[in-house]
Amino acid sequence: MIVAVGNYTGFACPACHRSSPPVTDEDYDAYFRGRHWTCPHCPHQSSLWKLIGELVRNEHPLTPGAVGLGLATTSLGHFPLRADEWLTIDLSAMGVPPEADVISVVMTPGAAVFPLAHMQQTRPGPVPHAFSLFGKSLELDATEAIVNLMCIWFSPGQDPTLQPLVAAVEACTNARFREAVVPASVAVEDKLGAALYMHYSQFAGRKTVDEFLSNGATFGYQLNPLLRSLMALVGAPELPTEVASGLSQLRTLRNKVAHEHREITRASAADVLVAAIFGYRYISLYESMLIRQGTSGL
Repeated sequence: MIVAVGNYTGFACPACHRSSPPVTDEDYDAYFRGRHWTCPHCPHQSSLWKLIGELVRNEHPLTPGAVGLGLATTSLGHFPLRADEWLTIDLSAMGVPPEADVISVVMTPGAAVFPLAHMQQTRPGPVPHAFSLFGKSLELDATEAIVNLMCIWFSPGQDPTLQPLVAAVEACTNARFREAVVPASVAVEDKLGAALYMHYSQFAGRKTVDEFLSNGATFGYQLNPLLRSLMALVGAPELPTEVASGLSQLRTLRNKVAHEHREITRASAADVLVAAIFGYRYISLYESMLIRQGTSGL
């Protein structure tokens, strides 16, 4: 039986290496207002853009950026494994929800009994929630050993508008870089389109707004100049140049991926994914400023 030790989300401070909680809306708001992220344990400060970029670009399978972003969880546990016996492992005993996508399971065996996994899997994909292990004795008199287990899983039931972004992060985490580009773009396009629809519906009929956003102000024009000009008019922080540039690169790369068969490098996917994360958070934080109080639309 698995003994659950606990769950973890967050990342290590680059300076003191102590555990910090995932980045919050307050952290993003501070970034958009020109302030740095500050470690809760030491005086270290860092640009949030740089910090998130390092998390997303992290290639270490035990500490993927999704955990630091708060989109994925690391669960820890341990269990006894007897020599020459089968044992079924059910990750739900560690608190992993049945709808979660498990992307990694790592076991550290005891010195005397080694776990041989029977995963019943013939292609890459999410790790099954239940699998069997056989205790292979490495010493003649070995009978049992404690095996430590760590699994990383993506949380189910998040905000539906966040799902494309989660899919993009998950694809990048699993080194499917080409598959990360389109959902990253969709996350920003859908979020921005919905915000602009709500704004312009205050001044025109829904059919007119639909036609305007679909045929006139398409995604490129929505990013620039509509978003930046409207946010300036309502007093929201200015979209930082590095974010605006990254979103422009995302739009260009999305079009190339959609119309050309070309490989995408980790660096390219990470660059546009970071821009999508910040673009999505920017719209989420300030979209309510585009709605006049007491206005119900036409």
